[in-house]
Amino acid sequence: MKIIVITYNKYKTGGIEQVANNIVNSLNDSHDVQLIAIDDFKLIKSGVFSQIFNRVLLNIKIKRYIKKLSPDILISMHPFLLARISLINRSFKLITWVHGIDVFGINGIKHKENLEKSDKIIAVSNFTKNHLINDLAYKGGNIEVINNCVDIETFQYTRPSKHINELKLLTIGRLSSNEQYKGHDLVIKSINKTKEYTKQIIKYTIVGDGDDRERLEALVEKEKVERFVIFTGKVSFKELLEEYRKCDVFIMPSFFKKKSDGTFTGEGFGIVYVEAGAIGRPVIGCTIGGQTDCIIDGFNGKLVNPDTNDIAEKIAAFANNDDDRKKMGKNNRKLVEEKFTFDSFKSNVVKLIKEI
Repeated sequence: MKIIVITYNKYKTGGIEQVANNIVNSLNDSHDVQLIAIDDFKLIKSGVFSQIFNRVLLNIKIKRYIKKLSPDILISMHPFLLARISLINRSFKLITWVHGIDVFGINGIKHKENLEKSDKIIAVSNFTKNHLINDLAYKGGNIEVINNCVDIETFQYTRPSKHINELKLLTIGRLSSNEQYKGHDLVIKSINKTKEYTKQIIKYTIVGDGDDRERLEALVEKEKVERFVIFTGKVSFKELLEEYRKCDVFIMPSFFKKKSDGTFTGEGFGIVYVEAGAIGRPVIGCTIGGQTDCIIDGFNGKLVNPDTNDIAEKIAAFANNDDDRKKMGKNNRKLVEEKFTFDSFKSNVVKLIKEI
């Protein structure tokens, strides 16, 4: 079959781009698969005329190109892309991937009409699927779940280092002033509170950069925890792997919350929890969100409320029990091997194409 996968940009390394490439790699040995990107069609990248071109002419150009290719199946990597595709009198089957924030709340309402024209909607987590059905009244019959995956040969299991009298925490994520939901604030505010529960020193490394870094650095000063918190900024992929290996526990208490504009914060899935699991580290995440697909409380990590006392207590529990922490880290690697490998992802994608 001829299959087109359409995304925004083929050359970025973000989550959606990784999923798009995984889909192509899952199908290209048995189908004619082509990955196309919106950015490749843009003749005008910026300026006044770019808005007119992108709203009108770009859509026409994309629709003509898809029609010329005449695919059997088109896979859209984002619901926002559906407005650029001819959905009426189309000759192809349509599959749309949804990730989380793109369909939480008002975004899911805005794109509901187009999304429900899809032959299949693929949600990256059961939480995302259930939000569409239970909160936004989507028809559940055409929604399936395919979790994201990691390369377990790249993210190899590594025995944790011995850190005398200290626990190393790690968060990896963008520092965006428009979002502020990854839970960096909560962890920073929890550090002093851990002293109520443990004598271990808590060290916290924040990997990532963005326009919210200055505010977070000010919060670190306010909490007087400067000697316990490290901001690395943006790092290379090799350095990223090393940060995973150096940590004892991966923590990202992203919280699910409705904002005043009708959009939501929260994780649609959270691939970083799985990456940490592949390395063999236990994880801490919030009780509500897509991360609940990959965190089993008490087995491979701990689920917390977005509350500094609860977070401090769970951090201290890991600090006080080396055996428990190591056991959960090994369990996390096993869980990744069972559910979140590329082979599992490929099997699910191949099955999807056969059944559509």
